[in-house]
Amino acid sequence: MKATGSGAVILPHGVLFRGNAEAKLRERILKRGYIKGIIGLPANLFYGTGIPASIIVLDKSKATAARPVFMVNASKGFIKDGNKNRLRERDIHKIVDAFTRQQTIPGYSRLVPFDEIAWNDFNLNIPRYIDGSEPEDLQDITAHLHGGVPERDIDALSEFWDVMPNLRATLFGPNPRKGYADPLVAPDQVRATIRNHPDFAAFRTQVTDILDRWITANERMLTNIRQGDHPRDLIHSIAEDMLTRFDAAPLVDKYEAYQRLMSYWAASMQDDVFIISGGGWLAARELREARKETGADGKVKWLEEGDLTVNKARLVADVIPPRLITARFFPDLKRELDHATARAEELGREIEELAEEQGAEGGLLEFTMTDTGKLTAASVKARTASGEAEADERPLLKQAARLIAAEAAAKKAAKDAEARLNEAVLKHYPTLTDDEISLLVVHDKWLADITSAIEAEVEARTEARTARVRVLTERYGQTLPQIMDDLAGLEARVAEHLAAMGVAG
Repeated sequence: MKATGSGAVILPHGVLFRGNAEAKLRERILKRGYIKGIIGLPANLFYGTGIPASIIVLDKSKATAARPVFMVNASKGFIKDGNKNRLRERDIHKIVDAFTRQQTIPGYSRLVPFDEIAWNDFNLNIPRYIDGSEPEDLQDITAHLHGGVPERDIDALSEFWDVMPNLRATLFGPNPRKGYADPLVAPDQVRATIRNHPDFAAFRTQVTDILDRWITANERMLTNIRQGDHPRDLIHSIAEDMLTRFDAAPLVDKYEAYQRLMSYWAASMQDDVFIISGGGWLAARELREARKETGADGKVKWLEEGDLTVNKARLVADVIPPRLITARFFPDLKRELDHATARAEELGREIEELAEEQGAEGGLLEFTMTDTGKLTAASVKARTASGEAEADERPLLKQAARLIAAEAAAKKAAKDAEARLNEAVLKHYPTLTDDEISLLVVHDKWLADITSAIEAEVEARTEARTARVRVLTERYGQTLPQIMDDLAGLEARVAEHLAAMGVAG
């Protein structure tokens, strides 16, 4: 590099700590102030090797003696992708943000002073400077013996209590011993207690308000997509806005909210936007035949299931799935289909119950069952026609025949209702206007799916903390002496039963 140059190189982790000639070279480079930062990456990231690598960022333009080095431990931020690991959008964004802003994030990144590096003999092994290990879940023997939940374990959930300040007092009360608290709620009631608490409702409302403000701010941009627009510009704008707004969201990791949006973009939304920006909103209403191939034997193999089947034709809706049109324009037909389907399922269950009760060996319908253990119209008809049915068997045969006939009629009604609904939906696609398409795609699909994804993230974050509270209440809910007393009582009862049976010696 020239005197004002900068660059980055990807190298194995070994160059950060190996000795001998490499140690001398590393010391000289550090003393000259050429290293600006080091980013530790996950293992198994690159093809051809499973070892972890690191990015060493070099900068001559601001090189000074005793220059601090900014370190990032990004070794845990990845997702499994086949037999390799892969950085997600959130992982990349977090690395860039931390590095460019020189952010101090516990267990993740910090600016390491030159003196600290020198004290470590210029060893740059990242774990020496950033402890990214998970805290050990320590068992408290005193609590197991005398009861009470250690305050240190409760304090570790401070992020939870900061957001829901009154919840802690609902779950834990004072204990006579200093440093311990008594659980006030049974383990199986912890989740319900948290979900029903006013603080939890306020937390959900706060997150919902942030999401609603994001929707309000970006709704116009989504509905105003025009031919020739660049999809990458769109996702960059709305994703960065989500990252900024969710910085203030309690408990929710803003990068995870960002990742939820980016994952949805990659899975579905990106293709939708490309179609709309390429052919306008009317292109979103187009249907195509599902892909298929004909084998050497002349048989057709469908490569796609299809979203809509009408007269044996399988059609795919790439942008607007039929369920959206059904929900908005044909709710009555959908209710009719659901009612017929539910009726057919109910009758099917009644037939199965009758077969289980009377079709087993020794049952009245034992000789009516098929080889596969089912009641069918043919088996019932054959048994009835044989004349071998006994008097108490005949009413059951009539009941079975009635149920089977009713089930067949209900299945036909459901099939007819589905056909009417599919036909109505198919005819409606070509009539969709730009405004209707925008409503279906932006509101009923994109924003609804994104809202569900964010709600799932909120649920996952709160559920993890709820599970931890339950673990603590279960772990220390009973003292060891209580358990031993219970065990002694159970042993005595067993001894009594054995004595009554004449087994005890």
